[in-house]
This record gives sequence, C-alpha cells and structure tokens, in this order.
Amino acid sequence: MQPLIVCDLFAGGGGYTAGAAQAGANVVLAVEADRDIARVHAANFPDHEVRVQTLGDNDDLEALAAELASRDRQLHLHGSPPCVRLSQVNQTNRDAEEGLRLVRWYLDLVERVRPRTFSMEQVPHPALKALLHERGIAFTVVDAIDYGVPQHRKRLIAGSPRIVAALEERRGSGPTVLPKDVLASLQPADRFMLVNGTTNQPIKVRDANGVRVTRGYRRMGDGEGGRDLHTPSHAVWSKPGRVYDAVSGQVVRRLTPSECALLQGCPVGFKLDERSVARSYKIVGNMIPPPLARCIVEAASC
Repeated sequence: MQPLIVCDLFAGGGGYTAGAAQAGANVVLAVEADRDIARVHAANFPDHEVRVQTLGDNDDLEALAAELASRDRQLHLHGSPPCVRLSQVNQTNRDAEEGLRLVRWYLDLVERVRPRTFSMEQVPHPALKALLHERGIAFTVVDAIDYGVPQHRKRLIAGSPRIVAALEERRGSGPTVLPKDVLASLQPADRFMLVNGTTNQPIKVRDANGVRVTRGYRRMGDGEGGRDLHTPSHAVWSKPGRVYDAVSGQVVRRLTPSECALLQGCPVGFKLDERSVARSYKIVGNMIPPPLARCIVEAASC
C-alpha cells in the first residue's frame, strides 16, 4: 500500500506534520499564514512544501479545493483552525461565531475536496459540537495523556469515522509518558514540581442566582497548584509553566521553550524560533502534540 498523502492546513510550527511523518505518511503540503511561524515549520521539514498563505475567503476555498482534488486519492486532509476566539483561556475577546468562521471554511473545503480521510483539531466548545452535530460529522474529545503526551490537554478531534473510533478505543488508557521521562534538565525528578503559567488564582463566589462568578484574583503561592514530575503536567500554552524547587521552596525559573516542546511530545532537537522566545512559546502552545497527530494518521492509514 502506498504511503498516505497528507496536507496540513493552519499548520503552525509543525506539530501535525511531525506526527504524520512519524506515522510514515508523505506530507506534500503545509499551509501557514504567519511568515515567521512558517519559517520555523520549514526549518524542521526542509524537504516539504511549506506555503505562506492566509486561508478563509471564498476565492481561497475554490482555488485550494481544485488543487487538492487533483492530488492522489490517498489524500488525508488535516486542519487546525485558530481556536483563540473559542478558547476558555481567552478572557478578553471570545466570540463563538467568529471562532467558528474558519471551522466552517475548513469543513466546506473538505466537502469540496472529498479526501480519502480528514481530521480537524479544535477546543471542545459547545457551539462547535452543535455545528458538528448539525453537519453529521463524527467527533470525540480526547486527553493528550492517553496518546503518549506527558500532559493533560483536552482537544476535540473531528473527522472520518474510522479516526474517531480509533481515538476512542484508547480513551482512558492512562499515561505512558510522564514529565520525568522527557525533562532530563530537571533531575533528580523528586526535587522539582511544575507550576501552571499563571500566577493569579480567580476568586469565585456565587451570585444571587447561584451561579459561580469571578470577583477578583489573588496571587498564588510559589508551589501552589504544582504537579510533581511523576504526574502529567498542566496543558502547555503560550504562557510558560514554572519550575518549583522543593529544596529551596521557591519557583526558580520558567520552563524553556524547548522544555515546553518536550511536554508537547515533540522530538528532541525540534527547532523553534531563534529570533523570538515569545514566538517560540506561542508556536509550542498552539501546537497539536505530535504523538496525537501520529495516532490520527495511523488510523487514517488503515
């Protein structure tokens, strides 16, 4: 059987492409709108076509659909539309309708291309689930820890039924990789803990209707909310976690971008942005974990 042909849209720094390559697929095209992020993607995959292109309008849809439909029928199409407007981490400008705009665009593209298989990664927002139910598209909500990633990270994966079924078979399988296994920089493992990237804890109270609402924030203590290295880490996002040293009783530093990448399941030596540490954290935080991507592509290949 020929290797699966993969197209990676909204590709970011290359998390899905890395997993697809590990699964033995041939990634023929990755499309990313941000030129600097695309540059990082290309640095990790110099033999792949990485195209800088903004996706989302009707002209893009028709032109790209025609291009992809002409490719090998073994095509697997993946998309990770930006989730910032749907994410609960976003406390400033969440907007479900705007957040679903590129999701709809991608699903319309899938309908036109009719690839052999397809997948999509997103945050598990109720409005997204309703849209997928409306369109009759299979989906499941997974935790990355069940797929060889040393962190708890819940994501909605939609796509071809065989892919969703394969992912659900592994739900609840538990950790196979933990932070102690990938963070060689933090040894001995029993000495350190990982603390979430935020330093503020919301103060919740119930309003007159009994609904819990935020009434302010308090500063968290150094080790508060920390997880030892024998426990899956918090979800990696663009604000890096911190390292708590049990000997000194203090937070001693932030996790480096490379350490965050390891917690995402990236291979050792995965290249990040040498020009901007902040961009490196963003690239890693927005990435689909490669081991999860590998499981998706392996299911698509069956």
